[in-house]
Amino acid sequence: QSLSENTDDYFIKSIERNISINIEAKLKEHNIFPLEIKTNINISENNSISISEVSVTVDNAEYADEIKNIISSNTGDEVNVIVKVKEG
Repeated sequence: QSLSENTDDYFIKSIERNISINIEAKLKEHNIFPLEIKTNINISENNSISISEVSVTVDNAEYADEIKNIISSNTGDEVNVIVKVKEG
């Protein structure tokens, strides 16, 4: 990879990490403590940034609908929200 591609990757990962941290804070405000949050963003040709997907891993499915509602209300309905339940 070129330096430019590495810089772009770092920039994207940094934004995704920051969004995940903010989503985690919002969930914790509702006493939901996720095991993991992964965010995927897209950067368009005109350099606008949009969140394409948020994946949240929890230890039980009890709050799945609430998690989806909290994330959608903070990111918009066009974001694909996936709630995964860690087995075991």
